[in-house]
Amino acid sequence: MPYRHRLRARDWLWLVPVLIVAAFAGFGVHRLIEPWLIAHPFGWVPEWLTTPVPLDHIDDYSAGHWLVTICAYFLLNGVIGPVVEELYFRGFLLPRMEHLGRWGPLVNTTLFSLYHWWSPWQILARILGLTPTIYAVHWKKNIYLGMAVHCALNLLGVAIVTNLVLARL
Repeated sequence: MPYRHRLRARDWLWLVPVLIVAAFAGFGVHRLIEPWLIAHPFGWVPEWLTTPVPLDHIDDYSAGHWLVTICAYFLLNGVIGPVVEELYFRGFLLPRMEHLGRWGPLVNTTLFSLYHWWSPWQILARILGLTPTIYAVHWKKNIYLGMAVHCALNLLGVAIVTNLVLARL
C-alpha cells in the first residue's frame, strides 16, 4: 500500500476537523435538493430504502432488538465498512490512478459514489462531501487520513440514528 506517508500531529489536528466540516458542507448543500431527487427522478425507489429507519415505527421492535441492531450498525457501518472501503478505494485504487493527474481523486470519488448503487439519489452528495477528503489523501499520500475522516463521518451518522431511536424507545 503506497499511501502510508507519515503525517505530523499538527497536520492531523487541522486536517481531520477541516475535512469533516467540508464533508458536512457538501452533504448539507445536497440536502437542499435531495427531497426533490427522491420524489422525482428516483420516485420509483421504495420508501423503505430511502428511509431505512422509519422513526414512527420504532416501537414495532423490542429494545433488545434495537440494541443488537445499533451495536451491529456501529461496528459494521462505523468501523469495518469505512476501513474496508478506504483500503480498496484509497489504498489500492487511488495510487493506480496517478496517471490521471489532478483528475484522479475526482474520478476515484465518483467511482466510490457509484459503488453505493443502492442510494443513487446520493451520488452527487458523496461527490460534494468527500472530494476534499480524497484530494487530501492524494496530497498527503496517507490512507489513514481517509480512514479517520470516513469513520468519523459514519460514526456521527450512527450516533444521530442511535439518539433518534433511543429517544423513542
